[in-house]
Amino acid sequence: MLDAIRPIRCLARAAALALLASAGLPATAGAAEVTSSAVDPRLEACKIRMTAPARHEWTTWWDPKGVALSGEGPSSVHSSYWASKKEKETLHANKSAMPLDINCSNEGPPEILVSLAAFSSTEKDLPLGPGTYAIVGKSSGEVKPGQILAGALTYNKGMYDARSGTLTLRKFDMEGVAGSFVIEGVEALVGKRPIRIEGTFEIPCRGGMLETNCKANKSRAVAAD
Repeated sequence: MLDAIRPIRCLARAAALALLASAGLPATAGAAEVTSSAVDPRLEACKIRMTAPARHEWTTWWDPKGVALSGEGPSSVHSSYWASKKEKETLHANKSAMPLDINCSNEGPPEILVSLAAFSSTEKDLPLGPGTYAIVGKSSGEVKPGQILAGALTYNKGMYDARSGTLTLRKFDMEGVAGSFVIEGVEALVGKRPIRIEGTFEIPCRGGMLETNCKANKSRAVAAD
């Protein structure tokens, strides 16, 4: 079910590898940087409630032991805001710079995956701080600046396409993001079975490769001491 979000993560991984190469470091050098020993494992990340095509609720988790650029999961958030100046140059060179990319997933059963990305936006279109943004699906045509693409929306091995929705950011800063979303859509290709989900999320930035300006791990480390 992760096939739908692999193109975005592949771009991020390519950017990371390019950054390592420019620094003369091996491809494995970033792995240790994305693991925080100061953070307790399995922080609650997202709560999702679905009312169609069935009623179900999930809690998803953020795992600090996950490797951010390879098989990260089960939930995550990334932003170009958390990159250093040099890292931003690498992201832009690889066309993978996005101000916000949120992933909430739970393997179930039944499994659920929601991926929300400011795919065509710059930091000017999606500034830090609270805000409300329209969610669009892949069949909506070209994603406009300021819109959020539901790039992956899967439930119980079925793929769905968002037709409308709203992403509300309650908090978006150098430590992470928190907010809520509502999405209405239909089953992809067939287009008959509706889906309606709503959710809340609170996910810290990870830090490390491509996110060295992230303040969450430093804040948590101080709190842990």
